[in-house]
Amino acid sequence: MNMTTINLSAPRFKIPRSHYLALLIHLISYSVSMRLLMLAAVCMLPGLSYAACSAGVCGPGTYSSTGSTPCSAVGPGYFTNICGAVGALACPAGTFNGSTGASFCTAAPAGSYTSFLGSITATPCPVGTYNDSTGAIACLPAPAGTYAASLGTITATLCPAGTFNSSIGASSSSACLAAPAGSYAPVAGSTTTKQCPAGTFNGTTGASFCTATPAGSYTSLLGSVTATPCPVGTYNDSNGASSCLPAPAGTYAASLGTVTATLCPAGTFNSSTGAGSPSACLAAPAGSYAPVAGSTTTKQCPAGTYNGTTGASSCTLTPAGSYTSLLGSVTATPCPLGTYSDSTGAISCLPAPAGTYAASLGTITATMCPSGTFSTGGASSCTTLNAGCTGPSGATNACPSGSVTAVAVPLPGWSIILFSLMLSAIMLWRNRYAQKN
Repeated sequence: MNMTTINLSAPRFKIPRSHYLALLIHLISYSVSMRLLMLAAVCMLPGLSYAACSAGVCGPGTYSSTGSTPCSAVGPGYFTNICGAVGALACPAGTFNGSTGASFCTAAPAGSYTSFLGSITATPCPVGTYNDSTGAIACLPAPAGTYAASLGTITATLCPAGTFNSSIGASSSSACLAAPAGSYAPVAGSTTTKQCPAGTFNGTTGASFCTATPAGSYTSLLGSVTATPCPVGTYNDSNGASSCLPAPAGTYAASLGTVTATLCPAGTFNSSTGAGSPSACLAAPAGSYAPVAGSTTTKQCPAGTYNGTTGASSCTLTPAGSYTSLLGSVTATPCPLGTYSDSTGAISCLPAPAGTYAASLGTITATMCPSGTFSTGGASSCTTLNAGCTGPSGATNACPSGSVTAVAVPLPGWSIILFSLMLSAIMLWRNRYAQKN
């Protein structure tokens, strides 16, 4: 059989005498408390009926050294609840009795307490404490966020919203401190404050909420006391912003606290963001245009139009007699010789039709060739008909259809002789031709 040897020479821990005394008091207190708790089930039941005690035996509320007559009534703070009591019992902590001859003790009401045996009255809770139940042996300190300003407080008072109290046992409403600027205490009974979140601010003390930053401003940090206006070149069109937005391309924000960025006017453009001045809106160059406010770029004038100035919101149609065939024209080009244009917005000119001519630059309507002349199309002048041909105005070839080579008109005297000679020659030629055949 194994035996465990105890080394009596090992070092020993010394316990101070004061600790032994405290331990002894604790054990005695615990023993008494347990006995009192067992008695409390009986002593704190008012109205409990008892069977009549035998003759000569001390009844409840009285006692004697023998338990028999003569009997003495128990004094205040004590009770007996049995027949033949030989001594009086002290009211336990949490109860009291202020009269003689009591057979039970009364529980301390809410707002009071008794901490000692044999109490004849209940003690009101001191300021800074409270008790919301009966039979208390002590009062509780007012929790953080509350205070108890009067004796006998049953329920601690909550610090109002907008204030806070981080300590326990407060005895005055002055213990409820106003939330400092930049923070808030949202509910009654706050034990601490909260910093205003980004997008909000509070410039006063004692606030229960923070204010959303108005449009045109922002707060980016916790605990802001004021809202910051949006810097030049930025804007914000909503409440509660934690930052501002750069002015979009096509706009500018020229002042602090801009709510809505300003559109660049028609005829101007801005291709960059964050512009802080109207000078950022550039005039559309000649040959181009910016059709609407807020343009981020320009458009080239299409063929058939032109623009010779800067800052235009539209291009001009080429007038009749001119044209533009390329994008971005600054001026209209007159129709060349031999061509014309009788409408606006032309991208090219038309050749003068056959039988007409266009003798100058910028011709709007081609001119008909006069009688005795002709053209075949695209002409800047008309050509004289071939010899012996005649024709109306607007002829289209050298000897137009229907023209004649000789015109029957009265002839002078010398012409008759010439005509006779020609006729004789013809007749002679015919005779010879006939003889040969």
